[in-house]
Amino acid sequence: MKEDEIIYLFVHWCRKEKISPIAFYREIFPQQEMPSLLLEISQKEEESIFDVSDEFILQVMMHHEQHEIAEKIYMFLKSE
Repeated sequence: MKEDEIIYLFVHWCRKEKISPIAFYREIFPQQEMPSLLLEISQKEEESIFDVSDEFILQVMMHHEQHEIAEKIYMFLKSE
């Protein structure tokens, strides 16, 4: 899976949960510059053609060693 595909899934999962992907990312990485691909994909108003399940987004993030994002997603889901 390519980086843009991972970001696409992340953005659409955030939208499903009604949270801002930009704000969510900033909470995880407050000192990092916002990735341009995340900004670009977040600005598009397209609908997802599939449902990004909680389990799937966690698996994708873990598989691609995005452990900080996976942990934040897990904690978000646990708090619901």
